[in-house]
Amino acid sequence: MSGRGVYPSDGKPAVRAPRGATPMNLRLLCVAFLLLLPGVARSAPLGFDVPEQWTVERPISRMRVFQAHVPRAEGDPRDGKVIVYYFGPQAGGGVEANLERWKKQVRRGEDDPEPKRSERRCGPFRATILDQTGTYTPPSFGPRAPKRPPLPGTRIINVILPTPEGTYFVRLVGPKKTVAAHYARFLAFLDSAALGKRLPLPPASRPTSRPSSRPASPPE
Repeated sequence: MSGRGVYPSDGKPAVRAPRGATPMNLRLLCVAFLLLLPGVARSAPLGFDVPEQWTVERPISRMRVFQAHVPRAEGDPRDGKVIVYYFGPQAGGGVEANLERWKKQVRRGEDDPEPKRSERRCGPFRATILDQTGTYTPPSFGPRAPKRPPLPGTRIINVILPTPEGTYFVRLVGPKKTVAAHYARFLAFLDSAALGKRLPLPPASRPTSRPSSRPASPPE
């Protein structure tokens, strides 16, 4: 046999695992399959109060339940983003594993501060925050995904926010001055976290006579 069968109560093979599959691989495949189902990641019940200075955007992937454009500070080369990720009630990984992975994505320069880890009460929840500055290399997902260029002078604040409905991951990323200009708003955004609060929807897309050939802008 090329793989092990998974048998329900009637004794008939329902799912056949591929050769060499391990329990961890199968678990990751199950999570990936669930993320493809309509509404799995978007059924997140946690909401926030969004500052009026941010522009709500349509999330570019099912892993994102919220995405907002943060206008750049004067002199900065690009805008910032605020993103909220939700992978489901029992997915997303542990705190330490995520912190170590994020640290590897930012190369600190001589004049950049050390990564700062802190804890914060966000509404009724206790969050873990990692604040980093340096050259950020956005990850590429999948062997065929194009490598994205490093972004020097970036400040990225990652937040792990556990709730009874699962863990949320919140991120503010952008040039250093832009992130500093919106830092207080970002903290107020975090502090407003509450279950049952609805996130604002992005403006409806205008219909066009022909589909656009431009790819979606990659996140920072």
